[in-house]
Amino acid sequence: MPVLRIIKLLIIFLLTSVMLACAQHNTKQENLALACLFPNKQAAPAWVCGKPVPGLALQAVGVADKSVAGTNYMHDMARIAAEKHLTEAFKIHAGKSVIQYLTSINVQSEDAIKAGASAIKSISIKTLAGAKQYRFELGPEGRAYVLLGLDENTRSALLESVLKTSINNDQALWQKIKMQKSFDEVVTGIVTNGSVE
Repeated sequence: MPVLRIIKLLIIFLLTSVMLACAQHNTKQENLALACLFPNKQAAPAWVCGKPVPGLALQAVGVADKSVAGTNYMHDMARIAAEKHLTEAFKIHAGKSVIQYLTSINVQSEDAIKAGASAIKSISIKTLAGAKQYRFELGPEGRAYVLLGLDENTRSALLESVLKTSINNDQALWQKIKMQKSFDEVVTGIVTNGSVE
Protein backbone atom coordinates (compact mmCIF):
# COMPACT_ATOMS: atom_id res chain seq x y z
CA MET A 1 0.00 0.00 0.00
CA PRO A 2 2.69 2.58 0.83
CA VAL A 3 4.49 1.62 -2.41
CA LEU A 4 1.33 2.32 -4.46
CA ARG A 5 0.90 5.64 -2.66
CA ILE A 6 4.50 6.60 -3.42
CA ILE A 7 4.02 5.68 -7.09
CA LYS A 8 0.83 7.77 -7.24
CA LEU A 9 2.60 10.72 -5.65
CA LEU A 10 5.49 10.35 -8.11
CA ILE A 11 3.07 10.27 -11.06
CA ILE A 12 1.24 13.34 -9.74
CA PHE A 13 4.57 15.12 -9.21
CA LEU A 14 5.76 14.24 -12.74
CA LEU A 15 2.47 15.32 -14.34
CA THR A 16 2.54 18.58 -12.40
CA SER A 17 6.16 19.19 -13.46
CA VAL A 18 5.31 18.54 -17.11
CA MET A 19 2.29 20.87 -16.97
CA LEU A 20 4.34 23.62 -15.32
CA ALA A 21 7.07 23.24 -17.91
CA CYS A 22 4.50 23.50 -20.71
CA ALA A 23 2.95 26.59 -19.13
CA GLN A 24 6.36 28.23 -18.78
CA HIS A 25 7.23 27.36 -22.38
CA ASN A 26 3.93 28.88 -23.61
CA THR A 27 4.55 32.04 -21.57
CA LYS A 28 8.05 32.34 -23.05
CA GLN A 29 6.64 31.86 -26.56
CA GLU A 30 3.95 34.51 -25.95
CA ASN A 31 6.55 36.96 -24.62
CA LEU A 32 8.77 36.24 -27.62
CA ALA A 33 5.87 36.90 -29.99
CA LEU A 34 5.13 40.21 -28.25
CA ALA A 35 8.75 41.31 -28.23
CA CYS A 36 9.90 43.92 -30.72
CA LEU A 37 12.67 42.56 -32.92
CA PHE A 38 14.90 43.89 -35.64
CA PRO A 39 14.83 41.85 -38.88
CA ASN A 40 17.87 39.89 -37.66
CA LYS A 41 15.83 38.82 -34.60
CA GLN A 42 17.77 40.98 -32.09
CA ALA A 43 15.70 42.90 -29.55
CA ALA A 44 14.62 46.35 -30.71
CA PRO A 45 13.17 49.30 -28.80
CA ALA A 46 9.37 48.99 -28.60
CA TRP A 47 8.83 52.23 -30.57
CA VAL A 48 10.47 50.63 -33.63
CA CYS A 49 7.45 48.30 -33.79
CA GLY A 50 4.98 51.16 -33.33
CA LYS A 51 4.33 50.76 -29.59
CA PRO A 52 2.98 54.05 -28.16
CA VAL A 53 5.52 56.42 -26.65
CA PRO A 54 4.27 58.28 -23.54
CA GLY A 55 3.53 61.95 -24.20
CA LEU A 56 2.82 61.50 -27.91
CA ALA A 57 -0.70 61.88 -29.26
CA LEU A 58 0.27 60.56 -32.71
CA GLN A 59 3.49 58.93 -33.87
CA ALA A 60 5.03 57.24 -36.89
CA VAL A 61 8.22 55.32 -37.63
CA GLY A 62 10.22 55.67 -40.82
CA VAL A 63 12.80 53.14 -41.96
CA ALA A 64 15.64 53.48 -44.47
CA ASP A 65 17.76 50.64 -45.78
CA LYS A 66 21.51 50.61 -45.29
CA SER A 67 23.21 52.81 -47.88
CA VAL A 68 26.74 53.56 -49.00
CA ALA A 69 25.67 57.22 -48.95
CA GLY A 70 26.09 57.11 -45.17
CA THR A 71 24.22 57.62 -41.92
CA ASN A 72 23.06 61.19 -42.59
CA TYR A 73 21.47 60.16 -45.88
CA MET A 74 19.81 57.15 -44.22
CA HIS A 75 18.55 59.38 -41.42
CA ASP A 76 17.04 61.81 -43.94
CA MET A 77 15.37 59.00 -45.88
CA ALA A 78 13.96 57.45 -42.67
CA ARG A 79 12.65 60.87 -41.60
CA ILE A 80 10.92 61.39 -44.97
CA ALA A 81 9.30 57.96 -44.64
CA ALA A 82 8.17 58.80 -41.09
CA GLU A 83 6.71 62.13 -42.30
CA LYS A 84 4.66 60.30 -44.94
CA HIS A 85 3.37 57.78 -42.38
CA LEU A 86 2.60 60.50 -39.83
CA THR A 87 0.74 62.52 -42.46
CA GLU A 88 -1.45 59.50 -43.27
CA ALA A 89 -2.06 58.84 -39.57
CA PHE A 90 -3.02 62.49 -39.04
CA LYS A 91 -5.42 62.38 -42.01
CA ILE A 92 -7.16 59.36 -40.53
CA HIS A 93 -7.28 61.02 -37.11
CA ALA A 94 -8.65 64.31 -38.50
CA GLY A 95 -11.31 62.62 -40.63
CA LYS A 96 -12.44 60.38 -37.80
CA SER A 97 -12.52 63.30 -35.32
CA VAL A 98 -14.68 65.41 -37.64
CA ILE A 99 -17.13 62.62 -38.46
CA GLN A 100 -17.50 61.42 -34.85
CA TYR A 101 -18.08 64.88 -33.45
CA LEU A 102 -20.50 66.04 -36.15
CA THR A 103 -22.61 62.88 -35.94
CA SER A 104 -22.66 63.26 -32.14
CA ILE A 105 -24.34 66.67 -32.56
CA ASN A 106 -26.88 65.20 -35.01
CA VAL A 107 -25.36 66.34 -38.29
CA GLN A 108 -26.47 63.98 -41.06
CA SER A 109 -23.92 61.24 -41.71
CA GLU A 110 -23.51 62.22 -45.36
CA ASP A 111 -22.65 65.83 -44.44
CA ALA A 112 -20.34 64.68 -41.62
CA ILE A 113 -18.46 62.42 -44.06
CA LYS A 114 -18.17 65.27 -46.59
CA ALA A 115 -16.80 67.56 -43.86
CA GLY A 116 -14.29 64.87 -42.84
CA ALA A 117 -13.17 64.53 -46.47
CA SER A 118 -12.89 68.32 -46.75
CA ALA A 119 -10.65 68.45 -43.70
CA ILE A 120 -8.43 65.67 -45.04
CA LYS A 121 -8.04 67.44 -48.42
CA SER A 122 -6.09 70.28 -46.83
CA ILE A 123 -3.57 67.99 -45.07
CA SER A 124 -0.15 67.45 -46.63
CA ILE A 125 3.36 66.71 -45.43
CA LYS A 126 3.84 70.49 -45.11
CA THR A 127 0.95 70.57 -42.63
CA LEU A 128 3.02 68.43 -40.27
CA ALA A 129 6.16 70.55 -40.45
CA GLY A 130 5.86 70.93 -36.67
CA ALA A 131 6.34 67.22 -36.09
CA LYS A 132 9.29 66.59 -33.82
CA GLN A 133 11.82 63.79 -34.07
CA TYR A 134 11.86 61.82 -30.82
CA ARG A 135 14.11 58.87 -31.57
CA PHE A 136 16.77 57.70 -34.02
CA GLU A 137 18.28 54.23 -34.07
CA LEU A 138 20.68 52.39 -36.32
CA GLY A 139 19.66 48.75 -36.25
CA PRO A 140 22.19 45.94 -36.09
CA GLU A 141 21.23 45.02 -39.66
CA GLY A 142 22.27 48.52 -40.81
CA ARG A 143 18.85 50.13 -41.29
CA ALA A 144 18.00 53.56 -39.91
CA TYR A 145 14.85 54.07 -37.83
CA VAL A 146 13.30 57.45 -37.02
CA LEU A 147 10.35 58.18 -34.73
CA LEU A 148 8.38 61.36 -35.40
CA GLY A 149 5.50 62.45 -33.25
CA LEU A 150 3.00 65.08 -32.24
CA ASP A 151 2.36 65.89 -28.61
CA GLU A 152 -1.20 66.78 -27.60
CA ASN A 153 -0.71 70.55 -27.93
CA THR A 154 0.76 70.25 -31.44
CA ARG A 155 -1.96 67.81 -32.48
CA SER A 156 -4.66 70.21 -31.25
CA ALA A 157 -3.11 73.24 -32.95
CA LEU A 158 -2.68 71.39 -36.26
CA LEU A 159 -6.21 69.99 -36.22
CA GLU A 160 -7.63 73.44 -35.46
CA SER A 161 -5.65 74.94 -38.35
CA VAL A 162 -6.82 72.20 -40.73
CA LEU A 163 -10.45 72.74 -39.72
CA LYS A 164 -10.26 76.50 -40.24
CA THR A 165 -8.72 75.95 -43.69
CA SER A 166 -11.51 73.49 -44.52
CA ILE A 167 -14.18 75.96 -43.37
CA ASN A 168 -12.66 78.69 -45.55
CA ASN A 169 -12.33 76.41 -48.59
CA ASP A 170 -15.78 74.73 -48.34
CA GLN A 171 -17.97 77.47 -46.90
CA ALA A 172 -21.22 76.14 -48.39
CA LEU A 173 -20.69 72.72 -46.83
CA TRP A 174 -19.77 74.06 -43.40
CA GLN A 175 -22.60 76.64 -43.50
CA LYS A 176 -24.99 73.73 -43.86
CA ILE A 177 -23.39 72.05 -40.83
CA LYS A 178 -23.26 75.18 -38.68
CA MET A 179 -26.81 74.77 -37.27
CA GLN A 180 -27.05 76.27 -33.76
CA LYS A 181 -23.34 76.25 -33.05
CA SER A 182 -20.79 78.80 -34.21
CA PHE A 183 -17.82 77.67 -36.27
CA ASP A 184 -15.57 78.32 -33.27
CA GLU A 185 -17.71 76.03 -31.10
CA VAL A 186 -17.67 73.31 -33.76
CA VAL A 187 -13.88 73.57 -34.18
CA THR A 188 -13.34 73.47 -30.41
CA GLY A 189 -15.69 70.48 -30.10
CA ILE A 190 -13.88 68.53 -32.82
CA VAL A 191 -10.42 69.33 -31.45
CA THR A 192 -11.40 68.48 -27.87
CA ASN A 193 -13.34 65.38 -28.88
CA GLY A 194 -10.38 64.22 -30.99
CA SER A 195 -7.99 64.36 -28.05
CA VAL A 196 -6.04 61.11 -27.84
CA GLU A 197 -4.55 61.55 -24.37
